Amino acid sequence: MLTKDQQAIQELLAHPGWEIYKGLVMNGFKSRLQTDLQSSARAGEAIRSAMFAGQIELLPLVLDVPVKFIKGGN
Repeated sequence: MLTKDQQAIQELLAHPGWEIYKGLVMNGFKSRLQTDLQSSARAGEAIRSAMFAGQIELLPLVLDVPVKFIKGGN
């Protein structure tokens, strides 16, 4: 049995807008992060480059949080 919060998240994930949101995040935001990563790498800013690379790697994990919440992985 799902809690009220889990039911609300399940409804969000079932909504077509969720796929649109994921697409915007994965394409738009990821593209901007990649551009920032490239420019900081060209400028020799290793710490900023690492920060942007880490953010790119975390995007899929962040978008998977609601699914894990429903499955009980709080």
